[in-house]
Amino acid sequence: MLLNKDSYWLFGATNKQWSFMFANKPQHRFKDQQPHIWQSMQTQANEIIENENNVYIYEHLTLLNDMLLPNNIANSLINRPEWTLINKVPLAKIESEFSSLKKLIIALYLGIMTLMIFVIYTFAINTIKRRKYQAKVENYAYFDSLTGLYNRRIFLEQLDLEIIKATQLSCPLVLMYLDLDYFKPINDELGHGAGDEVLKEVAIRIKSCLRQQDIIARIGGDEFAAILPQLNDKKAIADIAERIITSINTPFTIFDQQCSLGISIGIATSASETQTSIKLKTQADQALYEAKNSGRNCYRFSK
Repeated sequence: MLLNKDSYWLFGATNKQWSFMFANKPQHRFKDQQPHIWQSMQTQANEIIENENNVYIYEHLTLLNDMLLPNNIANSLINRPEWTLINKVPLAKIESEFSSLKKLIIALYLGIMTLMIFVIYTFAINTIKRRKYQAKVENYAYFDSLTGLYNRRIFLEQLDLEIIKATQLSCPLVLMYLDLDYFKPINDELGHGAGDEVLKEVAIRIKSCLRQQDIIARIGGDEFAAILPQLNDKKAIADIAERIITSINTPFTIFDQQCSLGISIGIATSASETQTSIKLKTQADQALYEAKNSGRNCYRFSK
């Protein structure tokens, strides 16, 4: 709406526009209908005023500014037109718009949250798959796929580490080489599947005879090796070897068929600080050779 300086409507109220010019029209003014609003408008040039129903956004305008008129015309205008431009916005409309905006914000928020959940879920799934794959790769790198024991490469790394520890603690360690006797006939007669099942059971039996801190690995087809740290009692070493032989001599039942095995064990002990893994492996291998030549299914210590 547009009002003059006396708050008569010039525009905005159809039945009241320019009513101050006609004697036969009721001369209603804005300040008569909204006295508090009009009074507040006189204190500020441009402002926003709110009551219980509406928001009024207004601006006071002084027409025919001096900068736009020649001096002779400007000086002749004593009373220049002063108007007030008012935009009345119902609070209900604002609340309605805000409600729509709020719904839009909520919808956007839910959409963003859904997207974030999807991204996080996808990331989590991919991370789990990647870690499973890494674990699988590491398992292949560290462990024998058939028996679950350490493989040859990791066993040799562990042997070097244990020799260093033994030197630091001044306590010898024991290396055992274990080779199955009469394993080839099982593969030939019952097949490689039966042979694999035997190897799995052999690994379980050998491990059950060792201590918790001992390290066991499958280093070849039917060859195993074990590291026994901090063990210096020859009788205790012999007892472990005898338990392994007794366990392996117990018949195996594979695919409803019984089969028997023996095992030969070569034992070497790191006796000096200058002991290396190469020397220790050579000594254990020679002791294993002696056990084989002594009729198999027995153990021998290196000389």
